[in-house]
Amino acid sequence: MAFFRNKKIRGVIYDFAHLEPMTFQVADQGQDFHVQVEYSCHVFTEKFDPAAHTPDLRYNHPGEPQERAFCLDRYEQSKFLPGLLAGLRGHSVYDSDRATYFVVKGIGNAPNVQTYVCFFAAVRAKKQGVDVHLKVRSAYSKDRLVRTARPIHFPTLIRSVANGQQVQFGPPSQIKRR
Repeated sequence: MAFFRNKKIRGVIYDFAHLEPMTFQVADQGQDFHVQVEYSCHVFTEKFDPAAHTPDLRYNHPGEPQERAFCLDRYEQSKFLPGLLAGLRGHSVYDSDRATYFVVKGIGNAPNVQTYVCFFAAVRAKKQGVDVHLKVRSAYSKDRLVRTARPIHFPTLIRSVANGQQVQFGPPSQIKRR
């Protein structure tokens, strides 16, 4: 069964196959780690506003307490997420001060995107064969963003989480929009 069911809106069927949970490997200090990624519906929805959204845009997902609305821009941008996350192996991510991390990317031809921000949590996995469970909490284009944040090399983050070690960030530095 699909993690997110297809949604038909105004005669168009939107497919969410690109947001199926995935696993990829990350190597750090001679160790290989299996990272399982799962996405929240917030990567393709926004808060439902009856003044701005028609009822056909409502999106309900099990376990989601807040009423959400399908957002075409976020949906189109979400197609970049699997590649963005798998491509983090040689890059830094940043501390968001909320037990989550974020990565920033400019996405070339994506609709209406200058800066795309992906927020995620990384926790030690309980599932056999997986070292770290990465839950993408939200992802969207964001024009205004803090200029500095505490970075950590993504493989170092994965190794620290997998081994149950405290995550050690670098000093605040300019955010790179890779």
